[in-house]
Amino acid sequence: QDAPVEQRRSAIRSLVVSRVDALAPLLQRLLEDRDVAAEAIRGLAAFADPQTPRLLVRYYGRLEHGARLDAINTLAARPESAVALLAAVADGQIPREAVPAYQVRQMWSLGDESIRAQLQKLWPSLRHTSEEKASKIGELSQLLSSDRLAAADPSTGRALFDRSCACCHRLFGEVGTIGPDLTGAQRHNLNYLLQNIVDPSLQLAENYRMSVVLLVDGRTISGVVTTQNDNVVKIQTPTELMTVPQVDIEEIVESNLSMMPERLLDVLTLEQTCDLFAYLMSPSQQPRREDQPPQ
Repeated sequence: QDAPVEQRRSAIRSLVVSRVDALAPLLQRLLEDRDVAAEAIRGLAAFADPQTPRLLVRYYGRLEHGARLDAINTLAARPESAVALLAAVADGQIPREAVPAYQVRQMWSLGDESIRAQLQKLWPSLRHTSEEKASKIGELSQLLSSDRLAAADPSTGRALFDRSCACCHRLFGEVGTIGPDLTGAQRHNLNYLLQNIVDPSLQLAENYRMSVVLLVDGRTISGVVTTQNDNVVKIQTPTELMTVPQVDIEEIVESNLSMMPERLLDVLTLEQTCDLFAYLMSPSQQPRREDQPPQ
């Protein structure tokens, strides 16, 4: 514990890669150490220890934001731990909104009917038909009038983009690398934006399709496969680029779905939606609130 933090984190990564025997109990003890908890949680994903799900749920509320997402990713990776995650969401121990849409999809891909039933109970909008999407696009195209967009606040829209979109998408040269760079897209075309946001899987480029990677140790990883050769597969998830040896992979199942979740706009008010689209359609970068000079 007296060693530099990054050295300790590096040591954990080395032990996990080496699959050191009896490592899970050590990693579980490190959940109480804020400096290395996130690294310990990611390491625990490699081990099917029956105590891990219970401990991750127990410590969830004490973890920092990034470590909480790591905990959800680890819990969603296996059927047994996914059951514990869904039970914690149902009981209110973990907020439903803390579970990203891509992890909801990943748990659905586990193929367990009891898990799917619980997912549909907790996320009733999981099945979203094409007719509903078309109706939503038509409704929003009327609501997002030129007058409303002109009166909107693109700086607030940038904050909304940073919160919901920037982890995957790059705009004006900043952040995300998973999804397409939006800077040169048809951002001036409202209908183009609505179609791609409301129904992201409809016109999906091949290199942005989600794959579900099933590992021999029982884990499931969802992401975009960026590199695949005889030795390793590299998978870009919304949180990290993972390198997995081919010998650890049981199967790779390609999906017709986008990594981008649906119903992103459903959680926004009309005013927030206008702000977001005003930013997306801006010809240049907008200042963040903290970057604006005082009036």
